[in-house]
Amino acid sequence: MSTLLYVFAFVSGFAALSYQVAWTRMLSMTFGSSTLAASAVVAGFMGGMGLGAWLYHRVGDRVQSALRAYALLEIGIAISTALFTLLYLRLPAWLAAVATAAPSVAELTVVRVVSVALLLLVPAALMGATYPALCRALIHSADEVERRLGWIYGINTIGGAMGALVAGFVLIEWLGSSATVTFSNALNVAVGMGAFALARPQSGLAAQPDPSQVDESLSSNLPYWVTGLVLFGSGMATLGYEIIWLRALHYVLGPGTYVLSSTLAIFLIGLGFGGIFYRTALRFGRPEWNLGFSQLGVATFAVVAVGGLHWILVDPAIFDRVSAFARDAIDESWSVRLASGVAVAVILTLPATLWMGLAFPLASRLFLGSVSALTSRTGLAYLLSNLGSITGAIAAAVWVLPALGTVNGTKLFVGVNIALALLVLLHARDRRVRIAGAVCAIVPIALAMMLPDRLAFYPLIVRENPQLVKMLFQEEADLGTVQVFSRTDTPSALAMSIDGVIIGCTKAWNAGLYSKQLILAHLPMSLDRGIRTTLNLGVASSSTIKALGRYPWVETLDAVEINPAVIRASSSFWDSVVLDDPRATVHVEDAVHYLLKTPERYDLIINDAKQSVKFSGSSKILSEEVYRYSLDRMSECGLFAQFIPTTHPPESLRLILRTFIEVFPEAEIFLDAPSSIMLVGSRCPVGGRDRPTRDELKKAKVLREIEGIFVKDATSLPALWVSSGRELVEVLGDGPLNSWDQLLLEFWSIRLPPFERSVLAESMRLVSDPRAANPKGDWPYSALPEYETIQLINEAIMRSDEPGRAGVQALLEEIDRRAPSHPLLRRVRR
Repeated sequence: MSTLLYVFAFVSGFAALSYQVAWTRMLSMTFGSSTLAASAVVAGFMGGMGLGAWLYHRVGDRVQSALRAYALLEIGIAISTALFTLLYLRLPAWLAAVATAAPSVAELTVVRVVSVALLLLVPAALMGATYPALCRALIHSADEVERRLGWIYGINTIGGAMGALVAGFVLIEWLGSSATVTFSNALNVAVGMGAFALARPQSGLAAQPDPSQVDESLSSNLPYWVTGLVLFGSGMATLGYEIIWLRALHYVLGPGTYVLSSTLAIFLIGLGFGGIFYRTALRFGRPEWNLGFSQLGVATFAVVAVGGLHWILVDPAIFDRVSAFARDAIDESWSVRLASGVAVAVILTLPATLWMGLAFPLASRLFLGSVSALTSRTGLAYLLSNLGSITGAIAAAVWVLPALGTVNGTKLFVGVNIALALLVLLHARDRRVRIAGAVCAIVPIALAMMLPDRLAFYPLIVRENPQLVKMLFQEEADLGTVQVFSRTDTPSALAMSIDGVIIGCTKAWNAGLYSKQLILAHLPMSLDRGIRTTLNLGVASSSTIKALGRYPWVETLDAVEINPAVIRASSSFWDSVVLDDPRATVHVEDAVHYLLKTPERYDLIINDAKQSVKFSGSSKILSEEVYRYSLDRMSECGLFAQFIPTTHPPESLRLILRTFIEVFPEAEIFLDAPSSIMLVGSRCPVGGRDRPTRDELKKAKVLREIEGIFVKDATSLPALWVSSGRELVEVLGDGPLNSWDQLLLEFWSIRLPPFERSVLAESMRLVSDPRAANPKGDWPYSALPEYETIQLINEAIMRSDEPGRAGVQALLEEIDRRAPSHPLLRRVRR
């Protein structure tokens, strides 16, 4: 029957991590994707679990049957998580109302953190209480402490790993976050009912003696304060490593929910199997010795993990074979890339996590003292470990990564493990053990001294041209590694990257990306002369804000940037002078967070957040919620502008367009071929507004910029229009939306097939073809002189990216006859 209880432990752990994955997504609507979001969820979840484990003996021991107490906890988890999840979904709107009355950002932050902590407290406390409850049900003697303590911890942790994996790979995509919670509720109810069935007298388990009545001591040479310190310190180091390594592994594995879920699962599997090896470890000496050497094992293999990662990054042969950022990876299927990434994560992190998993049951066993103190001591051990985990997670995200980086941050936590090991082994009565511990400690110290200060991670174009590119700026943090590069032969060619993705540049570096930065500003400004207040979601190289700042009638240049390193990096670009403009204000926080709290109304909101078809984080900024929150912050007839890369295949593009059109009553689509589709949304018709004259554009000093890149006459920029939202409705058809409850785009982007240029033409045709039968229609700017020429150029660009390139030459001849010097003509692949 004890086997069934291990099954219950597995299923309970599975449900707990499924909740955490789902809640993290839900609560990101309250906090956004900031450090504060992750820290609040980790602190609330682990703090509640630790508190519940510690308090269990005060309440749970009063229930005569240990199994009945456990069953009540599981049922309580199902009920509380269901009820509190309903509150999580309403939290953003409630906090948005509070934000208008909060006198300061600091006070509003406190309200957010306290609100989340209170909501997480009850269900997390019930989850934490299941650990001592299971110990009470399964352990009734000193011998069973040795046999079962590690198994309870290990099986429960492995169940959590499977929960994180299944939730990340399947449940969130298929069911959504809310339904994932409901599914996990069912698992808790099933476990609770099963425990009730086992609690019946005839089951054979109900008659087991209560451990509180068993007076069997567990020998230990360690004072309680030492063991308690080890529980706290090792918990701190474990979560510190997890936060740091998730960032470091990104340099090889790339972005994506699947990669993150796999890495987290591997980490938990290592912890779980480390716990299962607890009993085996006891055969090789006293538990005090095992605990000390387990800390040295963690330290040694943590250094080896970072050293192995550094080796992969600096060895071109290995990097090209396993890295998601290698050029060969572009031509591989997503499953091959994922398998390679998982293999790398297993090799690098599993050895260290096995030692980490062994440490907790060893320290818990030494902390018990007596079987009679089982529930109170295991609960307190769990609390101390979780308090350490909270400290490690928050410290790693808030201070260690930004200040020290992945390498030196790892060295810091390696030092914690070594200090704990020496503290434990100093209490060993055997002098040979103390000497062996001191000698073994030299190994991780020596290896750590051989590590570089930083990992050598660069974008692909930099790796392939190391002699032609110079790094001007680098800062590593939990939100991403920000770098700025220049070309040694062209100092004006600058680029900024986050985690290997170029997000901003000068014209000399990449004319296509630079044109996207400019058209995000110039297109909406060419549609409405009445724009006075603007908000940029994202800063990057500041080129878009600088372009907006050229228009003298713009009164407000607000911007939101979540990563402060981006703002510091932008100072490398000449366009960043706009940030010193008295009209400019940069808010350092998450865009969703800002949209929820600000009372301002903007005439123009530009969504310029980082986008890459391979970057799953793009799915959040292309969601229904971000669009609705933006619409709420727009003036009555304000405009919303967004660019979409044409690298999105038609299925993904349909999802994005369907979501955009669902939110904005008026939507117009423009094409900056071949790289960008521009979406403009509003409550009011976009066409027919008062537009700036050529003289006004000349005074704004934007004629040369617009006419050198987009059109021959700057007043004809709206001629890039290709279709309206109403026309696309029939083409898009019925289907799902991309919402934060079910971010389908996140999963579809990960599973994209190898890139082919024909995708560009397919995406461009999706937005252009609805207008093919009636090219001019009723759009007021389709009568502009350059409209027909631009449509011909777009057609030539699309055909040049299609197999066979049929008719491209004839189109080019027609364009040369009409407008031989049109600036868009150079974009056609000849």
